[in-house]
Amino acid sequence: MLLVAVLAAEGVSYVLVGSAGLYLHGKRVRVRDIDAVPAPDRRNLVKLHCILSERALRARATPARLLATADIVAGRV
Repeated sequence: MLLVAVLAAEGVSYVLVGSAGLYLHGKRVRVRDIDAVPAPDRRNLVKLHCILSERALRARATPARLLATADIVAGRV
């Protein structure tokens, strides 16, 4: 869910679908992956590309043990 926090913090427009979307709407489902569909306008896709490229170049992954307690609304791990 950390990806969702990053997208929100950086102002990327997207729609969260699948089990993660259901979870955020209060359904009691197990979330195994994140399905985020970005808005298809050029400006948004360029912003998304820049964010993902920057993060990939840093190659700093959040430890898996911290992901279970990540605050997806505030974007804190």
